Amino acid sequence: MIVLDSDLLVIDLRYPADARYGVNRQVLDALQLGSIPLAITCHTLLEVIGVVSFNSTSARTLDLPAKIPAWYAVEVLPDPSTHPLYGGCSIVDLVQRMARRCSLGDAVGMEQIMLFAPKATCFLSWNARYFQGQLGIPAITPEEWLRQQLAP
Repeated sequence: MIVLDSDLLVIDLRYPADARYGVNRQVLDALQLGSIPLAITCHTLLEVIGVVSFNSTSARTLDLPAKIPAWYAVEVLPDPSTHPLYGGCSIVDLVQRMARRCSLGDAVGMEQIMLFAPKATCFLSWNARYFQGQLGIPAITPEEWLRQQLAP
């Protein structure tokens, strides 16, 4: 399983002029053609919905929780239909992560990966440096992942 960060989806959905858009799109296409399962945390889903909602109608925004996973062929961890509470994380664990100079958003995402995707092979993020050594799995950029896939 590969867990995707919100930045990959936000760049794809909102920022086609971003300098990383081409590589980002190439990685998303390659991931969807591959056989490795893909996932996002429920926090990531909510982050993407929040960003996209600024340029969407209320009706479209209400459809996004079902549409985003379908568009990117990703599993949402934990599944909101069976875990309706936000995050599934303890406040103590989140505060401990934030004490290590981590934003709330990143703390929730990291805790969710540790709780719901402990066997993931990597975490893809354009901000991989912020997650290095904090997840128990490698944090790499989409460019690094693509180079690994193209290496002989």
